[in-house]
Amino acid sequence: MNATERASSETDIADRLRRLEGLPLAGVAVLVDAHVADAHTAAQLVAALRSLVGTEGTIVMPAFTQNQTLLESSARPVAFHADLEVDAALGRASDAFRRNAGCLRSIHPTNSFAACGARSQMLLSTNLDNNPLGPVKKLNLLNALSLRIDRSAAFYTPYFLAELQALPGLRYRGTAKRINIAGFEERVVIDRIATCTAGFAAIDAGLADSSRAQAADGISLQPLRVLVRAAASAIASAPEQLLCGRTDCADCTTRRAAIARGAH
Repeated sequence: MNATERASSETDIADRLRRLEGLPLAGVAVLVDAHVADAHTAAQLVAALRSLVGTEGTIVMPAFTQNQTLLESSARPVAFHADLEVDAALGRASDAFRRNAGCLRSIHPTNSFAACGARSQMLLSTNLDNNPLGPVKKLNLLNALSLRIDRSAAFYTPYFLAELQALPGLRYRGTAKRINIAGFEERVVIDRIATCTAGFAAIDAGLADSSRAQAADGISLQPLRVLVRAAASAIASAPEQLLCGRTDCADCTTRRAAIARGAH
């Protein structure tokens, strides 16, 4: 767990979610980034969110597995399949959500998403091997909301999209393993999101307070489009803040090349 990331307990999350009940969540599409302390609390959170959004709404959560399936990131990569646990770094909430009855999951081998609700199939259909953030891009166009609950900047999904918008031409490539529709293991070349997110903390700290619609302690709810636009603007104005201090970081080498192209 990131040192700056707080984990909600069952009592804590129940109390704080009650403060969201008056907000306009019913019937809307919501991208949820949440971190909780244990599996039982995660189940409580998922139940509360589904109740708040209702049958006409849609909840989407990241269900990434790149720490397990990306050949460049794992010494012993495994093949992605629909029941593969979400990366431990992402937390228990996403894994509890993708196990929930009625939830669907896309098959991108490193950056899958889980969704439940009226628009699930439409959103997940955009998560192609060359479009790891397809559902987030679609939610952005649909004026969806972003709900953040105790999630550190390092794993905050909207920042991945903001980075791509701020640095045109930026593209992370990789090779991953997946069980295909015939039941055989295959290796696929894919587009993926960044694995180095050390610079996201600077983006988080630099966003003006006015861009954060705080609903309660540790919880923020705001239009995804507003959030992505603000973060992309912050990155575009000073893209070097995304770079970590490691000289051997492949992601930051890719970033440096994109920054150099944008400067010419």
